[in-house]
Amino acid sequence: MPEKDRERTRAGFVELISGNIDPIEYFENPVLTKNKEERIISWHNTVLRDQGGNIIATLSSGEDITERKRVEEELRKAHEELASFSRDLEKIVLQRTEELREKNKQLIEAERMAALGKIANRIAHELRNPLTVIGGFVRRLYEKTPDDDAKKKYLRIMMEEVIVLENRVSENHKD
Repeated sequence: MPEKDRERTRAGFVELISGNIDPIEYFENPVLTKNKEERIISWHNTVLRDQGGNIIATLSSGEDITERKRVEEELRKAHEELASFSRDLEKIVLQRTEELREKNKQLIEAERMAALGKIANRIAHELRNPLTVIGGFVRRLYEKTPDDDAKKKYLRIMMEEVIVLENRVSENHKD
């Protein structure tokens, strides 16, 4: 038995034989081999009693479980690593999903703006032709109307407003 465990084990055995503690049916503890190698032994224990019911001996059967314990520890560590990897992967997936949602929103907004631009260009194009015709007629009437005619003032206002509209349509429509 390793030095660090000897006194505690001896005291426990004395308490057991004295009847002060209940027998422990299963127990694991380290032991030392001839080569001073520490091994973990799984003990199955029972007590032997005399006819008066007094404990007179113990009977123990041990199994070397050192390799099993080592493998269990390796499995535990592997499970922890896998769980950690899984959590990290889940975080990455959530982050990438959020990034894709944001990019999708941006794409939808860009498509919406492109569609609005097409509509605005179509409207501007549809307005330009009649506006050019109206502007041409108003200019021609303005030029042909004598300066003393009261209608000339209204024709000038119409001509100025047509120019404002033509400028606005040209600002928003680029062929």
